[in-house]
Amino acid sequence: MAHPQLVTPMRFPEVFTTLLLAALLPGIGLAAAPAWTARGGSPVAISADGGTVLSDGDVFTLYAAGGTQLWRGYGGSYAQARGYVYSPLALTADGKYSVLGSGQGVLYVDRNQRVFWQDTDYHPVDDLSLSPDENYVASEARGVVSVFTRGGDVLWRNETYPDILFVGISTDGDLTVGASRDTIHAFNRSGFELWNYTTPGIHGIRLFPSDSDIIASSDYTLVCLHPSGNLLWQFYTGDEIRDFAISRDGSSVAAGNQGGRLVLLDRDGNLVFSSQLPNWVNAVSLSGDGSLVGVGGIDRMVYLFDRNGQMLSSDLTGSIVEGIALSADGSAMVASSDKVYYYDLRHPSAEPTTVPPAPVTTVTTPPTVPETTPATPTPAANVSESPTPGEIPGETPTTKAGSGSLAVLAVGLGAFWLLKRR
Repeated sequence: MAHPQLVTPMRFPEVFTTLLLAALLPGIGLAAAPAWTARGGSPVAISADGGTVLSDGDVFTLYAAGGTQLWRGYGGSYAQARGYVYSPLALTADGKYSVLGSGQGVLYVDRNQRVFWQDTDYHPVDDLSLSPDENYVASEARGVVSVFTRGGDVLWRNETYPDILFVGISTDGDLTVGASRDTIHAFNRSGFELWNYTTPGIHGIRLFPSDSDIIASSDYTLVCLHPSGNLLWQFYTGDEIRDFAISRDGSSVAAGNQGGRLVLLDRDGNLVFSSQLPNWVNAVSLSGDGSLVGVGGIDRMVYLFDRNGQMLSSDLTGSIVEGIALSADGSAMVASSDKVYYYDLRHPSAEPTTVPPAPVTTVTTPPTVPETTPATPTPAANVSESPTPGEIPGETPTTKAGSGSLAVLAVGLGAFWLLKRR
């Protein structure tokens, strides 16, 4: 999970000028309207079927799809990045369990707000990662990297690298990565370092679900490493990367940068499409198969693109969009702005209309950049496998239909401001 970053709110003229310019660009889409809104903040997570939403916003809150609050508590927003206060979180695919990185440590909570386990030895938690098979949790708190089983047992801790800020963990728990601002460290199942790789300006790290390849955002570049530490590919985006995401099936990578550029790449780092949005892209998310791309930015807009780079919908929220999440099945999208906005993508709430689009430029090959020298991996130590974690009881998530209102049209707002200036 990429850390949210503090940005300066746009002034009244800047907002409407940006929207007016966007509206004059060619393109037609749906003016999306949220099915429901609720209090909450960034980051946000959504279950695979869109039936459950988890958000931070000072206090962790779990919602059913219709906006029904299931529980609220535990006090989030303890970690900091560039002045922005937030708390890392994760939600299991079935929506039954929430993993919370709080000021008191890591908590593993069910839909009835029962705490199945918690770790209070190291806190506050700056980052956490739930393995794709959901059997392991990795966390980082005050530079200490910890790995837990699904049942809450501590597999290992490593206190050797106090500058680590970001973590990721593989499906089988055999590989854990931690990153500082300039170095990626890889650990084996016993917590011993296998190798390290130096690259400047790291702002986030992820692992592919299937083969544990690693992607990090390094200043203006996405860097992809093999589990051995060798460089596989890199892609230059042209400006500082604000957020990036990997699809659940590992077929696609999306990234947005400070210059407003959105890119979608295939598994090998080849450009699928590039779109220029009016302003900074703060948050990106992908559906499970990479066919949908959700985007949020400083212009207060939420966008939805398909894999061909066509904008499908957009919506104007009440503030800068700091977080976004698409359900794996593509049925729903949730964004965090001044509050939580939930979009039902199978039953849109608005009629088709003209919306602020973005020009799409398709490039067949990514720009070339100087390659960095990959780290030389050291052999992994032979370690014994830990027993398979047991199942944890829970209950099935519920969903409810919601309703919403029409999005505000950018052209009318921009024109209003221009007339007012005259």
